[in-house]
Amino acid sequence: MIALRYVPGVILLLAVALVPTVIHQYLGMEEDDGRRTAAVPQVLAGFQGRPAERRRAWGEATFGARDWFERIYEGQGKKVRLFVGRSYDQKRIYHHPEIALSRGIDLEPEKLEELGEGIPVHLMWEKDGRGVAAYVLLYDDRFIVDPVANQLRTALWQLFHPRRSITLFYVADRELPAGTPFEESAAARILREAIDRFREQQ
Repeated sequence: MIALRYVPGVILLLAVALVPTVIHQYLGMEEDDGRRTAAVPQVLAGFQGRPAERRRAWGEATFGARDWFERIYEGQGKKVRLFVGRSYDQKRIYHHPEIALSRGIDLEPEKLEELGEGIPVHLMWEKDGRGVAAYVLLYDDRFIVDPVANQLRTALWQLFHPRRSITLFYVADRELPAGTPFEESAAARILREAIDRFREQQ
């Protein structure tokens, strides 16, 4: 039996605890920043893009991404694959995206490098010495170095606010010669331009 003097406090605690449940489970509130992956053009860094062969439902089933594309960019005798996707489920999109996007390819553990000024790139070379995959994460218009730390840092805020989407930019070049600096590669140029064009949206 709860003493009557504790009843108002208990009611208040229960009401506060219900707020995240109502926001996320019942109302499914999500913040739309107005940005779309379609703003990334079909031509990047002089390379022409064409759609990759994936079903439309694949992005949502894999990453919880309703807004996404995967294209093959070709030119200058090179072929680079670019995926750009947005999800309100942070962990689904940042947790080892290479498992889905470079399935069956043996990659080295990722290393962090900087592309241009202030763009942290998670870089993974193929173990046979030829080929590379790399990705960049963007959340709340900030580049994310450690997505787990970012999710923990924003966890309390996220409980009481509509969810914000996280954007994944992922490139792969199976033919990049060993020893080639990533920043000098076509994959890096395509990645950088895709990010720039996406962020130009207001």
